[in-house]
Amino acid sequence: MLEGVRQGFVGDVTWALTWPALLALAGLVAVFGTLAVRGMLRHGF
Repeated sequence: MLEGVRQGFVGDVTWALTWPALLALAGLVAVFGTLAVRGMLRHGF
């Protein structure tokens, strides 16, 4: 994921390094989003 972020600052953007970073980001959002919703439902929000 750091390689994907680093590409934005260095200039050379290639899909070979970008798509794994996007996939990792989507995975993190899915996991932590699920945990957040479960926690909110458990506490009655």
